[in-house]
Amino acid sequence: MIGSHLIRYFEGKIPGPIRAIVRSLSPVDASRMRDVEIAYGDLSSLHDCAAFASGLRTIIYLAHTNTPITSDSD
Repeated sequence: MIGSHLIRYFEGKIPGPIRAIVRSLSPVDASRMRDVEIAYGDLSSLHDCAAFASGLRTIIYLAHTNTPITSDSD
């Protein structure tokens, strides 16, 4: 997954914590992300996204789906 590669790239290169939102994550992948705050959630949920983004100044968005999603679902 590109997100886990990007997180490993940024670890130690940027000031402050890294926060990642995931639907699921294997224990092996989670253990490799030492200084990462993992938030479990769904990007189609307004509540999950608002909770995840709270207090962040920068977001790098790498999510993708083949199914069209509209903002009308919330």
